[in-house]
Amino acid sequence: MNKVLLKSLLAFLASISLQSCPPSSEGDPSASSSRSQDVAVIGVGNSRSLSRFQPGIKNLELGKVFQFQTFPLRFPFKVEGNEPVVLTELRPSCGCTEVALEVNGEPWDLDTPIPGGSEGAITGIFDSKNYTNRKDSSITIQGNATNLPMKLGLAAFVTPVFSSTPHQARFVDILAGSIRRNPTPTRKLKVTGAEPWEIVSFRNKPEWITITDMKENIPAPDGIGEVHTLLVELDPQLAEGRYSGNVLIETSIGHDLSFSAYAELLGKVRYFPDRLVGFNLVEKGQEPIRKMKIRPSVDWLEIPEPNITYAGDDVFEVFLDSVVEGKDYVLTVSIKSNAEIGRHAGKVSVTWPAGSDIPNREYPITVLVREPR
Repeated sequence: MNKVLLKSLLAFLASISLQSCPPSSEGDPSASSSRSQDVAVIGVGNSRSLSRFQPGIKNLELGKVFQFQTFPLRFPFKVEGNEPVVLTELRPSCGCTEVALEVNGEPWDLDTPIPGGSEGAITGIFDSKNYTNRKDSSITIQGNATNLPMKLGLAAFVTPVFSSTPHQARFVDILAGSIRRNPTPTRKLKVTGAEPWEIVSFRNKPEWITITDMKENIPAPDGIGEVHTLLVELDPQLAEGRYSGNVLIETSIGHDLSFSAYAELLGKVRYFPDRLVGFNLVEKGQEPIRKMKIRPSVDWLEIPEPNITYAGDDVFEVFLDSVVEGKDYVLTVSIKSNAEIGRHAGKVSVTWPAGSDIPNREYPITVLVREPR
């Protein structure tokens, strides 16, 4: 009985030993070769190579570029050492696109061993359309070379396709109409385009200006682009007041030129401040005052004395002082000391003699009178 049990136990152990052994690959060279290749690839990709990834250039300076342009990038490199190197990731930052790998002049996949001594390049595209001023971008390289990871950098100074000096056609402190000595005020803008360009049409332009290309086209000072001189003329009949608008010009290079225009035309008279400052909250018995100076817009003008009237609640006193006849007047508004508690309102009117060509003005005034504290 003991002999039978011993034989059964030995047979069971032998069967377990046979099941745990892998099939023999002796006599099957293809199987052996396949395994050795797998081991080689896994070993290179997951272990540190003794070779170095040596870029020919680590930082690329593009200099001045224009928006909406694209630039090919090329960072040459060499694998220094006998062991292969595997690059596992090329990660671009904003601005770089289409990053790719070349080895010995051929496209090369990531995670594929690059033989020692090989030469290649990291390539890509820099797209400037979303940037202005200085832009720094990079490509981060991951892999098993002894000196990885590393970053390749590029820098560019991105300028708009069009830039103008000054940035705005600005007309300020100019007299309106017939009182102006210069009949047609003008401003000149120096506009630099990314390349030779012409005006095709005006998509938008304020009616109170005209724009002419003076055809004084010259190369940009740095040799990149072309400079035009635009003459902006103000409508000689424009009335006093403030005006603003945007100019949008279609050009021959497929991008629009835009700038703003602003005009502030003065009549014969200026008011300082331009409106009466409100009284807001006043305690009963107080007598605060507000003043407004009325003067000619320019020194060589003389103005008649205006007529000042008031209509409203009987809590305000309004009067005009003539400091220098024809040159300097002061309008004063005060609160009466006996003003009743509550909210009060009125209106001050400034009227000018007929034929003076000075528009009349009205100023609302309010006050809230409360009990003294």
